[in-house]
Amino acid sequence: MEVQTFDDAGAFRQAADPLLVPEEAVNNLILGVTGTALEHPGTFEHFAAWVVLDSGAPVVAAARTPPNNLILAASRRPDAVRALAADVGDLPGIVGVVPSVEHFVDARPEDSRRSMSQGIFQLEAVTTPTRAEGLSRQAEPDEIEELVQMRLAFEKEAIGRVDDPAMARRGTEWRIKEQSPRFGLWVHEVAGRVVSISGHSGPTPNGIRIGPVYTPPEHRGHGYASTLVAAESQWLLDHGHSYCFLYTDLGNATSNSIYQRIGYRQIAESAEYTFNPRP
Repeated sequence: MEVQTFDDAGAFRQAADPLLVPEEAVNNLILGVTGTALEHPGTFEHFAAWVVLDSGAPVVAAARTPPNNLILAASRRPDAVRALAADVGDLPGIVGVVPSVEHFVDARPEDSRRSMSQGIFQLEAVTTPTRAEGLSRQAEPDEIEELVQMRLAFEKEAIGRVDDPAMARRGTEWRIKEQSPRFGLWVHEVAGRVVSISGHSGPTPNGIRIGPVYTPPEHRGHGYASTLVAAESQWLLDHGHSYCFLYTDLGNATSNSIYQRIGYRQIAESAEYTFNPRP
C-alpha cells in the first residue's frame, strides 16, 4: 500500500473520487468540505489530505482543514485505515463513519474519547409536516447580528463551547451573502421575529448538507424547525439537488424523529473522537 499526501483539493479529489463518489451520501462531509475548498479557495487557510492506494486504486481517504479535526472517508479496508493512522501525524481529533473511524482510533498512540455520536440522514423527497405558524424564507443581510448570536448559542449547546466566534460570524455573513442552492442560511419567522435557523453548505456532486439547525429554547415545541427544514429541503431539491443530507445527535430522540417525519432516513452512524497525548 502507498500513502499519498496532498495540499491541493483538486488533486486530492481526482485521486479520491473513485472511492468517495460511489458512496456519496455516506461520504457527504468530506466531499462537501473539499467541494467548498474547490469552489471558494479562500475559505480555508490550510488544506491537507491523504489517499491510501492499493495496486493504484484508492481504498481510504481523509482530509483536514487545520486546526479542524481530520475527516475520514468510509472504507472497507481496516488495514488501509491503520496505515493511514500511522502516517497523518498529530491530530486534535477525527470524525468519520463507524466502523472506519474506530479502526483509525484503535491504531493511534494517543488517548481518545468519543465526544459525539451522530446519525447521517439522507432525503430524496419531502414529506411535509403539519405547517407551523409563520413563514420560512432566506435570511436577509440586516439580520446578521441576530443570526450570529443564534449560531453562537447553537455551538454552546451542541458542543459545549464556542471555538472561534470570529469564524462563526464570517460563516454567517458568507452564507447570507452567497445565498444560493449551494450555500445559504434560512430562517423561520413568526410575527416579524426569527424563531429558528437552518443553513446549507458543503455541496456534493448530487447533494447538499443541511445544518446547523437551531431553535432557541423559548421557541421550541411549536414545530418551527420541522417546517423550516422541510421548506428549505424542498427548495434545494427544486433547485437541482437530488439529495439532502444532515447530521443528528443520536442521543436526541426528538430531533431524530422530527427529521424522519419530514422524510429523512438514517443511512450511517458517524462518530467524533478527541485525542489527548498520553503522559
